[in-house]
Amino acid sequence: MVQTYKTAPKSLEAIVALLCRKPFKFKDVCSQKEPPVAVESIIQDGMLHVMGHDGPLRKSIVTSQHLVKFLDNIKNTTLPSIEVQLVAKKESHAAPPAGSPTMSAPPPGAPAAAWGAPPTPSGEAAPTDGLRGNEARDRIEELE
Repeated sequence: MVQTYKTAPKSLEAIVALLCRKPFKFKDVCSQKEPPVAVESIIQDGMLHVMGHDGPLRKSIVTSQHLVKFLDNIKNTTLPSIEVQLVAKKESHAAPPAGSPTMSAPPPGAPAAAWGAPPTPSGEAAPTDGLRGNEARDRIEELE
């Protein structure tokens, strides 16, 4: 749904307030989520994903300061837009317990290519010395 406003919102809270008005009925959307979501907590819970559109340029907006900066620096269009999505609540993940296996190396028998390192001619994972991406591939080419 698209709605045009004459004045731009200057904070994420103002965006949420606009969404709570007709025609969006944002409170109804939040109450229909499972479990229901409190409109007042969606910003602090990281559930509001805001994207600014300035012509072909896309900018992620995380804070009210990002919103103001985005709106003050419009260069590619006379009609910027703001896309808002309600996303699932982010859960914090605790560090794995000491001594638990990590996923930094492929499990025995797993193909090395599935873990980012191309296999050597013998089929084993090539040593990457902790390097990633192109650095690891460059190192593999040097070894071969």
